[in-house]
Amino acid sequence: MDNSRSKDTDTLECTSRNGTCKASCGENEIATDTACCNGLNCCEKPLCTDTLECTSRNGTCKASCGENEIATDTGCCNGLKCCEIPQCTDTLQCTSRNGTCKASCGENENATEIACCNGLKCCEKPLCTDDTECNCKSECDGIIEGEERAVSCCDNLKCCKPCTGVCGGNFTELIGSFSSSNYPCNYSINEVCLYRISVPVGNTITLTFTTFFLEPFPYDFVKVYDGGSINDLVLEYLKGGPFYGTTTQSTTNNMLVEFYSDFEVGFPGFNANYIATITGIRILNSNLINPSFC
Repeated sequence: MDNSRSKDTDTLECTSRNGTCKASCGENEIATDTACCNGLNCCEKPLCTDTLECTSRNGTCKASCGENEIATDTGCCNGLKCCEIPQCTDTLQCTSRNGTCKASCGENENATEIACCNGLKCCEKPLCTDDTECNCKSECDGIIEGEERAVSCCDNLKCCKPCTGVCGGNFTELIGSFSSSNYPCNYSINEVCLYRISVPVGNTITLTFTTFFLEPFPYDFVKVYDGGSINDLVLEYLKGGPFYGTTTQSTTNNMLVEFYSDFEVGFPGFNANYIATITGIRILNSNLINPSFC
């Protein structure tokens, strides 16, 4: 029997499986059960079908994931990790509550139960804001300063803030805030105030009423339009209150907020924040400017 022919057949079987006959297999190769001539090993590269699954999920196979990435349960070849960027839908929820996403919260802030992207914490100012936000009193005078109802003070005191006199305005920044005239004191009678928000094309607008308290139905009201005109689609038609945290989303880069008060007594009104959203992508780690009238 010719043993050399048998050994040559082994080598052919190895190469037909995309293997290579070597004295020792490399770091990214495996020694299969197919023998080669002259005592060599049949070295094949692993099939690596899981790498494709990682990339199809917009992940990248790496030795270690970066600071803003997470290692998913999808494995990669050669011991690599499948690293994906998290979908940051929770950051907007934090900022809509006047919170800020940070690596760690400051001395006068609380880490809420809402998580932020990339392992950051949603930091809100605590309810007890005597020294930072409010002039805390048993009663606000209602003329020079009014009660901010979305914020409370320690020991059941009221949060009193100076009243403002602005009715309407134009807003073009990516993040901003505005309020009804004379807020947080009672707004004036017989008012029509228009607040126009216009951000760059390719963005939409998320508007959040952090506080809202108008004269009960059917008198004073707020309308939110999906565009820059009162002829555009009405997104919200709000009356009464009090309520907090109502959110509205535009479909364009323009939004118009109309505030109307009749000839009778005024109420505390509203305070609102807005944030721009690149179409389909949340704005990350934006420092929402908390309204302050102090």
